[in-house]
Parts: sequence; structure tokens; C-alpha cells
Amino acid sequence: MKEYKGVTGDKVTIKNDGTILVQELWFSKKTFKLADITALGYKEYGLFYNGAVSITFETADAKPTKLEIAFGRKSRNQFRELYQFLDEKTGLSSQKLV
Repeated sequence: MKEYKGVTGDKVTIKNDGTILVQELWFSKKTFKLADITALGYKEYGLFYNGAVSITFETADAKPTKLEIAFGRKSRNQFRELYQFLDEKTGLSSQKLV
């Protein structure tokens, strides 16, 4: 199990069975599988500023949902790792990080 904490209190947890749990600031929880992900995005806003990883997913019982998890510069490498992991597992992104 691996956990990533965003700058606004959001938290992404990837469980060993491939389930992803995103807990947002106001205690809203979203749970989905890697196979449910339909789009990925990654942005860095500058050397000293925040960036974000966006995950769009669609489950059988819900319409498409887009989550954006903001991160600070201190956790930038951790969120690059998250994005690269999701990209590797889903093959959805055309954006490669350098």
C-alpha cells in the first residue's frame, strides 16, 4: 500500500489489490480500480509553486468523475512517482515527464 498526501489535505492511497482510494479535504471518499481510469493529467506550475495530478475515472454505477490532487514543491517527486505509476499501469497518458 502506498499513500500520497496533497497540499490541501487530499490523500491518494493505492492498495496492493490495485484499488485506489482518494480522500478529499471535506471527507469525501472515492474508491475505484486502475481499470476504471479513463484519463490522466499532470501539471507543474513552476519551481516554487504547486502542481496537480488529475485522474478521471468512470465506474459502472457512476458517471465520469475528475479528481485533481494538488501538491506542493516539497512533494513534487512523490507525485511524479504517482503519475508515472498510473501512466505505466493504464497507458493512457501521452505526456511523458522528464
